[in-house]
Amino acid sequence: CLANGGGQVYIPDGNYYLPSTTSLDPGNGNISFVGASPWGTILKFNEGTSGSPLNLFKNITTSRKGNLSFQNLQF
Repeated sequence: CLANGGGQVYIPDGNYYLPSTTSLDPGNGNISFVGASPWGTILKFNEGTSGSPLNLFKNITTSRKGNLSFQNLQF
């Protein structure tokens, strides 16, 4: 969706494990991550890592950027 200037990324219900090195950068687009339900779509960092939802944004530069949004999911 980033190549198209933005859009929605649908995430079905389930537990999804992210490496602690995961980083999100929307570029100049607007990206929404939309879970199937707030109780069933769960994003977690791999066990044994010190990941935090704030780490998702650690490599974003201060230049003009698009927007990220998260709906119907939990960390």
